[in-house]
Amino acid sequence: MVQVSIKMSLKITHTFIIVLSIILSGFFSYTMINSTSESYSAVFSMAGIITTLALSYYLIIILKKFKTL
Repeated sequence: MVQVSIKMSLKITHTFIIVLSIILSGFFSYTMINSTSESYSAVFSMAGIITTLALSYYLIIILKKFKTL
């Protein structure tokens, strides 16, 4: 039986998860902006935009920190 192990560093894993979170929250914001049938979609779209921006800022900060590690 052959076992293949893939080793990903913690830096790569963390960056990958943050990028996926940015994509997911961006898609959520886009969906809520285009959803005109619900009255609360404006609140959720603003929350999604803020989350997307915060995650983007966090990614920039964490990438700068990873360069020094």
